[in-house]
Amino acid sequence: MLKRREDYTPPAFLVTNVDLNIDIHDQETMVTTKLQITPNPAVTGGQTLQLDGRDLTLHTVTIDGKPLAKDAYRLDQTGLYIDGIDRNCVIETIAECHPETNTALEGLYLSGGMYCTQCEPEGFRRIGFYPDRPDVMSIF
Repeated sequence: MLKRREDYTPPAFLVTNVDLNIDIHDQETMVTTKLQITPNPAVTGGQTLQLDGRDLTLHTVTIDGKPLAKDAYRLDQTGLYIDGIDRNCVIETIAECHPETNTALEGLYLSGGMYCTQCEPEGFRRIGFYPDRPDVMSIF
């Protein structure tokens, strides 16, 4: 998809800190991503939080430690979408990624028996749910 500078809109939410845990096993790779979310003061009005994610299996999502019901978010092949966030909060997702079958050479993948990562420009979305864009910069 072509991205043009004149189409730019600032992110609705900023991520100040990320706590990332990748647990690799022979049959599964579980990724826990804890994001400290802040509404962007430069953006007005209720916005949807978009967490990019590709080829991930979502297991749980919580806000400030409280599990979200499946009808409280939307999930599709491009990511996870949560409405109604209007304050600072912590979003935690637990998802499974699949490095053994990842042939895109982005995200976490297995190559020649070695686990490798390629996160730029948009590869992190194949590891865990995150607003994977260059203007959302976080402390990991």
